Amino acid sequence: MIDTATGGRTTYTNAAKTRRRGLEAEWEAALPNGFGAYASYTYLLAQFAAAATTGVPPQIIPVGARLPGIPGSSAYAELTWTHPDWYGFSAAIEGQYANKVYVNDRNTDFAPAYAVANVRAGFQQRAGAWTFTEFARLNNVAGVNYAGSVIVGDTNGRYFEPSAERNFLVGVTANARF
Repeated sequence: MIDTATGGRTTYTNAAKTRRRGLEAEWEAALPNGFGAYASYTYLLAQFAAAATTGVPPQIIPVGARLPGIPGSSAYAELTWTHPDWYGFSAAIEGQYANKVYVNDRNTDFAPAYAVANVRAGFQQRAGAWTFTEFARLNNVAGVNYAGSVIVGDTNGRYFEPSAERNFLVGVTANARF
């Protein structure tokens, strides 16, 4: 937790007592006709288990306040399709979700929850010890505006760093096995 934050310098101190309770689940399946699916979910209740003080002047952090910088839940899912006869073709659609993230110890501000979708496609060929991969990827298909990361405890209130807007990536790789 923040001890002091002035003039661009931040010092931290340990909380007397915190508690983290959570659950993670994952599922993966090979489906018919070249399809595959994967999904994961994380729930994490990370909170202060004892009252504490933070900052200058000191402010009380109540028991039960969430630890900043940690989403309460997150999820990822993808559906893939491969057709090896088409020069190793594969394609996928992905979905990603993150619950709101508190940005300070007292939980007075937060980055809202968000969900984004991505798509990708590519080819893969093998020649002897070499593997060649060509791919294209479109991230944040709907152009969702969300906080990609947060600066926990920023005393100037500049907690939020924007995510990338809709963007794409095209690439080629070559790998050799020895």
